[in-house]
Amino acid sequence: MAEEEIDEIIITSDELKQLFKENILQDRNEGWFYKDTQIDIIALHKQEPKHIYDIANAAKYKIKRKETKY
Repeated sequence: MAEEEIDEIIITSDELKQLFKENILQDRNEGWFYKDTQIDIIALHKQEPKHIYDIANAAKYKIKRKETKY
């Protein structure tokens, strides 16, 4: 992951775990953060959601800047 701010990337499950382990991604009281940028982490599944037994176990994840709602 680059040092600049994040807009949107797709990473593997192992990469996601490594980023949390290295404290690059953080789970704070306010949500998930990449540095000081609040992000959303979206699981990407190959199967339809109704056929997924473990929805938290995806092969890949999309990380994108959280959209602010006013």
